[in-house]
Amino acid sequence: MNGKVMVGYMSQTGNTKKVAEAIYETIQGDKTIANINQLENLEDYDVAFIGYPIVQEGPPAAAVNFIADHGQGKKIALFITHGAGMSLPPLEGWLQKCRDAMGDAELLGVFNCQGQVSQKVRDMMAASPDPKLQMYAKMAGLADGQPDEENLMRARVFAEGVMEAL
Repeated sequence: MNGKVMVGYMSQTGNTKKVAEAIYETIQGDKTIANINQLENLEDYDVAFIGYPIVQEGPPAAAVNFIADHGQGKKIALFITHGAGMSLPPLEGWLQKCRDAMGDAELLGVFNCQGQVSQKVRDMMAASPDPKLQMYAKMAGLADGQPDEENLMRARVFAEGVMEAL
């Protein structure tokens, strides 16, 4: 593909930024990487990889708004980080919420991987009266060190596959 590619991300703890950088390094040609909070639009790009963390069991409002405002008719591949184990049953529902937030964009694919949960979020979940959040707090340690090199390699393979399919 000879068009321009944007790798846009939002990252609270650095997890999604690591994945964005792995994707960016993989893409050949005319490319840009930026935090979506610094992007005005996607007009100049033929393809966008947009990444963000799962927040409160779905996409963060800022990402949903960015895609709604700038994604119409655009080819977008999502990359998503989360603290959940890859086999946690609710994960697929959270990822579906991310897919559903794509609006009129053309979804090229979805990559997801675990990311380390910040201590602040762990403490908040542990202090919650919600037993589900307390359980997530106990499981959060399983995400320590993520995304690791294996997950970053998976992100690179995902990016290659998306670009080859265009």
